[in-house]
Amino acid sequence: MQINLAIKKWLCSFSYIFTFLLGSCGLFEYTPYDINLEEDEKDSNRKNIERLAKYELQTNGSDGVVKFAFIADNQNYFAELEKGIEDVNEQDSIDFILNGGDFTEFGLPSEYEASFSIYERAQSPFMTVIGNHDYLGVGQPMFKEMYGAFNESFIFRRVKFILLDTNSLENQFNGKVPDVAWLSKEMSPSEDFDQIVIICHVGIFPEENALDQNLYPELDKLISETPSVLAVIHGHSHNYIVRYPYSNESVPSIQVNAMLNNEYTIFWIEDGQIKWERKKV
Repeated sequence: MQINLAIKKWLCSFSYIFTFLLGSCGLFEYTPYDINLEEDEKDSNRKNIERLAKYELQTNGSDGVVKFAFIADNQNYFAELEKGIEDVNEQDSIDFILNGGDFTEFGLPSEYEASFSIYERAQSPFMTVIGNHDYLGVGQPMFKEMYGAFNESFIFRRVKFILLDTNSLENQFNGKVPDVAWLSKEMSPSEDFDQIVIICHVGIFPEENALDQNLYPELDKLISETPSVLAVIHGHSHNYIVRYPYSNESVPSIQVNAMLNNEYTIFWIEDGQIKWERKKV
């Protein structure tokens, strides 16, 4: 008994000392879920929107064309994402990049930081919408710290881009995602913009089982009855499909192929019309 008690005391003391040494030396990572961002990794959407606004002022008097790249679903295929960003950098007159979500596989901080470091190599500002995979693990607090609000918007050359969280499944179909009230307010007519483009991860159409279909009638009404909506652009399903699911049959729902399939899409808006081109890398 005495020997066993002595051994237990020794093991207990050793475990305390070992834990202290691990914490003090800083050489070991306690958990892959720790969030510890540098200042330049925080609040990226706001910073890039401000950067884009400065660029717009500098290019005042341009031809008025809006040209942007849309990249989605690289997940943890970081080599493919690197090739995609390199290819975007080689294109002419890309005003900005939109990240359509699922830039991680498991929502890990290391994945967030890996994809962010690649996007930082882009020559153009980049804004990001959250995907369902980015919700996983500690993805929600990580996104808020690295990118900001789950719902965001900005205006560039009189086109309003609405970044909308459509991940209903990850929110247990609670009736709050997508946030229809917020979207309605953002889509209200204004003298500041002429057209609207909605950017999301999970598509807004009746067959999408990851979208809260109880909200679809309200979403369809907003999209169809707002005359300035040019398109809804999304990723999620890893293949390219163009649908016309809305009551206003002139508005396309454009599903972009996945970056893990070595593809992204370039869009341009001119004279109130939206066009696009698929790019293989």
